[in-house]
Amino acid sequence: MRLLVCHVRYSEAGGEDAVVRSEARLMRDAGEHVATLELSSNDFRKMHFRERASVALNYADHSIGRRLVREAITQHRAEVVHFHNLYPQLGPGAIAEADRLGCATVQTLHNYRPSCLMGRYVRDAEFCESCGPGHFRAGVAHACYRGSRVQSLLAGRATTRQWHNFVSRGIPAYWLVLTPFMKWVYERLGAPAQSIVVKANSVDPGQPIGRDGRSGVFCGGRLSEEKGIVPLMRAWPDSAPLLTVAGDGPVRDQVRQAVKHNVRFLGRLQPPEMRAALREALVVAMPSVWPEALPLVALEAFAEGTPVVAFQGWSLASVVADVSPRCLVPQGAFSPLARRAISVAETTDWQDLSDRCVDLWRSKYSHPVNRDSLLRIYERALGLKESSAAKSKNVE
Repeated sequence: MRLLVCHVRYSEAGGEDAVVRSEARLMRDAGEHVATLELSSNDFRKMHFRERASVALNYADHSIGRRLVREAITQHRAEVVHFHNLYPQLGPGAIAEADRLGCATVQTLHNYRPSCLMGRYVRDAEFCESCGPGHFRAGVAHACYRGSRVQSLLAGRATTRQWHNFVSRGIPAYWLVLTPFMKWVYERLGAPAQSIVVKANSVDPGQPIGRDGRSGVFCGGRLSEEKGIVPLMRAWPDSAPLLTVAGDGPVRDQVRQAVKHNVRFLGRLQPPEMRAALREALVVAMPSVWPEALPLVALEAFAEGTPVVAFQGWSLASVVADVSPRCLVPQGAFSPLARRAISVAETTDWQDLSDRCVDLWRSKYSHPVNRDSLLRIYERALGLKESSAAKSKNVE
């Protein structure tokens, strides 16, 4: 199999970029021929003015995205093209071009962009479901995409085309989503269930340690409003064990201001340091106020044998519940979340919860599981493309 992986990296490196690199490596290790077309959204600003204008005015389907994909497919003789983030340099037209050239196509949706310009169902740090596929008037009015009404309008047109291509034309053949919750969301909006495949991310093995080598509660990730970290810090009881916070982002100053005698802030941690922090904590708290898809921090915590506590009802909740429903509290209840994290850390069956975390990682979120899932999906996409080509030939 000859695979081409296409992705536009974000201006701030994050989990999605790491997933793209990891999955390409998994396929190479499996003996497949893998090429990558990786672009950086930061490079968009460096493009010639005419090229930037061409992309912006034709965000949904522009010649630059089609050309980049066409050249990569031709150079690497790709059979399957796996897309991740499309914007700004690729766009839905790049997927259509790959399909036109006879390639099987799939795309991983790491967020909710086809139905929300922010991709997160959140505005002003509160859950928002005002928009939907092809209906982005509210998102444009609030300048949800990059703080610009003009860019929001263009992004709305592009995601509308992305939705139409998938729902009406079967391009790409499959959308890969990270959890059953995400699949339910897109099915509810009208996407074809048979073309949406749940395929989780995976992380490296951990080095779990026993309870005696651990202490306190850990909370880490991007420091942004929708992560809910500052409200958790403020709700942390004065008599509670130590809460350690790590990360970087827009609300960094607010995080610093919320530090107190039993709440500390470490700043940004390098990957090995983050793994060590997850391994040495008794519990990881994840207070996101948006339906976060499948954060790598949670999967890494499981690999290290560390229970996760989170809010009920969203994507992460279905994952956490596989360890224990006790690790969930009602949405937006920060004080109960703090108390539950403390309770789980102090519970007498902590070791049993820890063992369940590792078992869950091994059965659902380990690299061998992800590799086998990807291979099955690619084979299905190839078979679908070959069947479609044969039907077209018979008609002719």
